[in-house]
Amino acid sequence: MTLDAPIEAISLAQASLRPLAPDDAEALLEIFSDPETMRHFGKPQETLAETRDMLAELDVEMPDNKWHRLWSIVPQDEPGGEIRCRGWVGLMNRIPDQDNAEFSIILHPARRGRGLARAAARGALGYGFGVWGLHRVYATVVPANGPSVRLLESLGFRLEGRLREAFHAADGYHDDLLYALLGREFETQGGAS
Repeated sequence: MTLDAPIEAISLAQASLRPLAPDDAEALLEIFSDPETMRHFGKPQETLAETRDMLAELDVEMPDNKWHRLWSIVPQDEPGGEIRCRGWVGLMNRIPDQDNAEFSIILHPARRGRGLARAAARGALGYGFGVWGLHRVYATVVPANGPSVRLLESLGFRLEGRLREAFHAADGYHDDLLYALLGREFETQGGAS
């Protein structure tokens, strides 16, 4: 359990999680340019350069980044056996010496509703609580994003509060719900299995 352990690939039954890379920008643009997806995530991106800039800001090329661990979600059942990023899952904004990090996941619209997000989330959380030695993982979500609220609750995250007008979207400010999961709660429900 070390802060500077390099990010590793994670094999799951439904997908593989591999370290997010600059080469994933084109596939991610399909997600980050979708207005419906971004309604709960932020302003839609319009160009490949924007997506590349986002990945550069996240230092995805740094395998031992002590602030973030981000994985590309690569489903096993892509048509034609294609190996393609269909989203990301990760732990971000780690606070050293506090053992806290923020959970993040985004999935291509065509891949939702099949259990892929839950499997990828459990893989990332298993790494976070195990390899990275986290004590607490938190997530924020707008109340209108029902699928994400249900995902967090199915993973054992508990609602801790409401952050008033903390999320800015095209139509104005919205509240965020703050959820958190402790390592012992994750282990109690079976860890990454």
